[in-house]
Amino acid sequence: MNHDHPIELSALPPNDSRYPDIRRVTLVGTAIDLLLTILKLTGGWLANSQALIADGIHSLSDLATNIVVLVAAKQGSKAADSDHPYGHERFETLATVILGTVLIAVGLGIAWEAVERLQSETGPSPGVMAIVIASLSVLSKEWLFHYTMRLANKIHSPMLKANAWHARSDAISSIVVIIGVAGTMLGYGVLDAIAAIIVALMIVKIGFELGKESINELVDRALEKGEVKKIIATVRAVPGVVKVHELRSRMMGGKALIDLHVQVGSHISVSEGHFIGLQVRQQVLEQFDEVSDVLVHIDPEDDDSIKVNYDESPQRPQIEHQLREELNDPQLWQLLHRFQFHYINGQLELECCFIEPLTEEQLQRLTKAALTLESVCHIEVVVLQHPLPAPTSTKTRVKAT
Repeated sequence: MNHDHPIELSALPPNDSRYPDIRRVTLVGTAIDLLLTILKLTGGWLANSQALIADGIHSLSDLATNIVVLVAAKQGSKAADSDHPYGHERFETLATVILGTVLIAVGLGIAWEAVERLQSETGPSPGVMAIVIASLSVLSKEWLFHYTMRLANKIHSPMLKANAWHARSDAISSIVVIIGVAGTMLGYGVLDAIAAIIVALMIVKIGFELGKESINELVDRALEKGEVKKIIATVRAVPGVVKVHELRSRMMGGKALIDLHVQVGSHISVSEGHFIGLQVRQQVLEQFDEVSDVLVHIDPEDDDSIKVNYDESPQRPQIEHQLREELNDPQLWQLLHRFQFHYINGQLELECCFIEPLTEEQLQRLTKAALTLESVCHIEVVVLQHPLPAPTSTKTRVKAT
């Protein structure tokens, strides 16, 4: 018995409820970045601070990435459709890659400019204005980091987390600027250019880390091993689950999609196996916020360790046709209520349910005919009792020798 729970389009909820929150926090960040960009570039020029100008360019890059975040959030909030059955969350992942690439480019540009300045004559000493503006940047960007990160954790958005760390990198770079400007004012003019290089390297590092994580997601990186172990433990605790194997996961927009095989009892009904699969899916979704959907494959045996090929096994129409020809007993077939087939360990077990008891001759003929069929190793005859107020039955077992 093999049964899949395919991902329906409705199984993956749209993320449109996230978009207003992402839009709000990003617009707040955009307003702060715009103000800081103007202050830093103007203040850096007036105060003769190369480091503050570099920091202003950093804030300017924040404005550009905020636009990318808004566009990606809008696209990623769309519901799954026939062309994108798993949803549009990878737009956010792609935006994070772009954000990381922009950071690396900006950082390298700032570092190049600072190195050229180190090789030239030292200009006028920066003034107190540079320290005041940099201090304002530290306070505002640190507040923006916490504001953005709270929402990012709430809605599980790596893109928003990346933007939050982008804000904190601006705060840290402003601290470096303060140190560099203060050193220059004390007569160590080279510190301002060195501070700009340090800021640039920080920007490159953050951009590299963001890009690396997002690229890993684009190539279907799995969940952390610790999380996978927790999910397996949760599935094993579901009543009816015998074993869990072939668990695979991949990330999409900060959420995980899970595929797994669950072994159940080899003789339970298809509907019970389906029910167990539904329970597995429900438990994983309820206990793991980072999981957005679960695809459960039900196995009647451990196909992870037992490699059996059923390609040449007889199918139901073939078995029924051969039995009817072999027995040639219309009365027996009129008494038949149902056939149950169990494909176990590469062989076939038959369960025949009749509405009335068979004669000894009918039972022997049925048993002989069934066991002569290819792959059939066991037959079980079930006779229903009348009336049928409850699912009671008697069973006659006949095993192959």
